[in-house]
Amino acid sequence: MGRIIYYLAMVANFLALAAAVFLLLTQARSMEDSLVVFVVMLAPLLAVIAIYERPDWEERKLERRVRKARLRKELEELGGA
Repeated sequence: MGRIIYYLAMVANFLALAAAVFLLLTQARSMEDSLVVFVVMLAPLLAVIAIYERPDWEERKLERRVRKARLRKELEELGGA
């Protein structure tokens, strides 16, 4: 399920970027129009960057397991004292 959401988010962001580029190339007549289109492009562009920069699924799963193992170790140390 997580992969489906990932791909849907990527497709939606790329479609938004493509629409903004299309507007920039065909509809922007003035500097103000271009500025508005660049602002519109900013949100999907930052979303794509954020999606690519996040840790992958396996890395997050490993981090969770390490965190749980540390907590168990601390609990054993506290219980044995």
